[in-house]
Amino acid sequence: EINYNHESVDFSIIFFLHGYSPDIYQKTIIGVEVSYVFAQIFCATFSKLTVVKYPKLVYIFNLISTILIIWIFIIAKMSPCPPLINNALLGGTISGLLYTIVNGLSHINYIILNVYFQEEFGKIGLFWGCVALQIGMTFGALIIFMLTVYFNIFKERFACVDYQC
Repeated sequence: EINYNHESVDFSIIFFLHGYSPDIYQKTIIGVEVSYVFAQIFCATFSKLTVVKYPKLVYIFNLISTILIIWIFIIAKMSPCPPLINNALLGGTISGLLYTIVNGLSHINYIILNVYFQEEFGKIGLFWGCVALQIGMTFGALIIFMLTVYFNIFKERFACVDYQC
């Protein structure tokens, strides 16, 4: 059974990873949380990486994340038979790493932009940066919800069913 109540996971990751195995899905969620810690360590170590000093860094990280997110959606769309489904270790590992990298890069961007907003505008900059983030997350969640629930773009993989993959 798939748990749809995880607060930081959108519906696409369920269809993106759960087809390989529930174990890979759970390990990826843990890996994402670890990637947040590494993103924070990266930003603390390289705290001189600011938007002012390296303005293209945010664009580069966003471009890489966008390309990987498109790949994630393609794999999720292929559910219940994602690539390398017959080799769950390889397919699940590659897919899990994609998702973890996207979340790590997004978190680095979030930290870098918040440092910039705080330096430029003070506490009010942090407030409006967080408001913009929440609005973006809301729109993203609504889009994923519509694609999953109303348009049925993603298909669930049932454990005891034989698929022709």
